Amino acid sequence: MPDTPREKSNRILAGVTGRAGSGKTTFARMLARKGALHLEADSIAWTLYSHPTIKKNLKETFGKKIFDRTGEVDRQTLGKIVFCDPDELTRLNAIMHPTLEGELRYRINHAAERVVILDAALLLDWSIAKECNFIIGLETSEVVSIIRLKRKKMPRDKAKLILTTQRSIEEFRELCDIMVENNGDPEDLELEAEKIWKSLVLPLLKEI
Repeated sequence: MPDTPREKSNRILAGVTGRAGSGKTTFARMLARKGALHLEADSIAWTLYSHPTIKKNLKETFGKKIFDRTGEVDRQTLGKIVFCDPDELTRLNAIMHPTLEGELRYRINHAAERVVILDAALLLDWSIAKECNFIIGLETSEVVSIIRLKRKKMPRDKAKLILTTQRSIEEFRELCDIMVENNGDPEDLELEAEKIWKSLVLPLLKEI
């Protein structure tokens, strides 16, 4: 659980995280279908790349080469830079994460739903993790993760490279409140979502 006391709130914030290809977004959507707001950090982050200040900082840091002919950020070009160099990834995160956390907090605070599912691969690196009632980690073998990423048209080499930049499964086990194994069928994952909703979310809803 969060290592600092959480202020009393009329809203439940559940974190969902995991390595690439672990199925964290699929699991977060399963939970959200039970009556929660799903905030997918990756998708929200990409909307921020059009923000004038973000674009200015990205241009100063990475140069004009990361922009396409329309003046928007080219995701493939930027990805090739940051996933091949940990230092470049750190520079990108320093630009994006403060603004992204601010946007996530705004959406959480203005949510109409009583339960918010925060889906983020890097959640454990952010201060907002301490605001979660609990954090669920999705655990998948590297072989399965790579197969799933290849289904999304990601080259095997890139998939393996991304996984090397992320926390190990052992770290997720240590830092998350609960781990969900996701090497099987979607039906098995749905059962886990149902179990967690009943055992963790519903009891908290009764308290607020």
